Amino acid sequence: MLDSHKLTALLPFLLLAVACGGDDGDDKKNDAGGDFTTSVPNDKPLGSLTDAESEQLCEDLSDYLSGSSFETDAQEVGCRSAGILAAVFSQPKTDAAARSACKSGYDECKAAPAESNQQCDKPDASCMATVDDYKACMADMPAYLDQVKGTFPSCAELTLADFDAIADEPPATPASCAALDAKCSDGGPEVIPGGAP
Repeated sequence: MLDSHKLTALLPFLLLAVACGGDDGDDKKNDAGGDFTTSVPNDKPLGSLTDAESEQLCEDLSDYLSGSSFETDAQEVGCRSAGILAAVFSQPKTDAAARSACKSGYDECKAAPAESNQQCDKPDASCMATVDDYKACMADMPAYLDQVKGTFPSCAELTLADFDAIADEPPATPASCAALDAKCSDGGPEVIPGGAP
């Protein structure tokens, strides 16, 4: 069974995910992906962005996220984690009971209205990471999200043994995002809707 120490270790990865919510019906999403681009100068430190540049970077980020599968993938991670948390807190005695509780939590999450908790604040003046540093982190986020998604089994595959495995092997934050965080006490602009990496 997952003890409170392991649950505490798991929480940052659960908080990483976007809040639960169903498909918002936005048909402009595509899987073409591509790199995050912005017209803000690449060598400019985030802490020295003008208000207009900061707003432009945030708009570019929003466009990038809405034009990719990132939000859908993040929602899937969020709902899988919601299902697993529902299973953990139900204290199941069997794999079947764990799967049932997981499916209930997952389904409730998927049925919930989409929540937009994207927030993009101007970085603190002390942030020395550049726009290029930010772009590098963004380039690594889709693969990182896939890795995180891979740590959460589907409810149909969930076993009691998975509870410990999920908490024991969290994926490492991409080096590019750790470097961004180290250069910015506030983590820079939000990398993931609803939270920093």
